[in-house]
Amino acid sequence: MSAETEAFTTLEPVAAAKVHAVRAARALHSGDQAAAIALYERAIAAAASAGDARTVSEMHGNLAATWADLGQLDEAESGLRQCLADAERLELLHIRVWALLNLGNVLTASGRLDEARRALTAALEFGRKQGDQRLEGAALLYLSTIAFLGGELRDSEHRARMATEILPAPLQPAGLAALARALLAERRVDEALEHARKANELLVTIGHVEDYESLVRLILAEALAAAGEVEPARAALRAAHHRLMARAAQIVNPDWRSGFLTRLLDNARTLRLAREASAGELAAPRAPSDRP
Repeated sequence: MSAETEAFTTLEPVAAAKVHAVRAARALHSGDQAAAIALYERAIAAAASAGDARTVSEMHGNLAATWADLGQLDEAESGLRQCLADAERLELLHIRVWALLNLGNVLTASGRLDEARRALTAALEFGRKQGDQRLEGAALLYLSTIAFLGGELRDSEHRARMATEILPAPLQPAGLAALARALLAERRVDEALEHARKANELLVTIGHVEDYESLVRLILAEALAAAGEVEPARAALRAAHHRLMARAAQIVNPDWRSGFLTRLLDNARTLRLAREASAGELAAPRAPSDRP
C-alpha cells in the first residue's frame, strides 16, 4: 500500500470524498479521464458510506460528464438520468439543472436533437432566472450546436453571439468557434475566419478550453480553406489532427479511445478531413447536414 493510499484510509469518508473529487478535477484538467473516472467512483463510494446523498448525486453527475467527454454516450446518459432522479428526489435544484445541461449535450451527440433542445431550454431558463451567466452561456452554446445541426443557421449564429457575451474566459474560445461555424455555413467567410482566428488565439493564451476544443482547432482550418488560404488551412488541419491524436493517446482503454475519436462529432470530422487532406483533398466548408 502506498503512503498516499494509507493517508486516504485514515480520512473520514466525507473528507475522503472531497479529496477524491478535487484529484478527479485535476486529472480532467491534465487530460487523464481514466484517472478521473476512478477517482469520481471513489468519491461516490466514500460519500455513500457517510450517507452524504448530496455529494453522491453531484459526483454521479461529474462522473457522467466525464463519460460524455470520452464519447461513452450510453454510460453518460445513464449516469445523468440517475443524477437527475436523485436530485429531484432530494430537491437539489442546482445539481438537477447542471445534469440537464450535460444531458442535452449527450443527446445532441447521439443525434436526438428534439430531446436535447428540451433539456437545454430548461437549463437556459433556470440560468436566466437565477442570474447564473455561466450556466446560461453554456446552454446557449449547446443550443447553438443544435440549431446548426438542424440547419437553423441564423438561430445558431444568434445563440452563439449571445453566448460569447456572457461566457467566462475558459469557454470563450468555444463560443467564438461556434459563432465562426455558423457564419461559415452561411458563407460569410471573412467574418467566420476573424472569429476562428480569435478563438484559436484565446486558446493559446488561456492554454485550456473546457469544451469544444476540437471545434476551436478545426474551424480555423475550415475557415482558412474557405478563404482560399490553402497552405495555412493544411497546417491548421495538421495541428488539429495532431492535438486530437495526442489527446486520444492519453486514453489507455481502446474502446474508450475509439469512442472519443468516432462518437464525438468534431473529433470524427477532424479525422475524416485529415484523411481527405492526406489523399490530396482540402477541407471544404462544412454544411449543417454534414455529419461524420
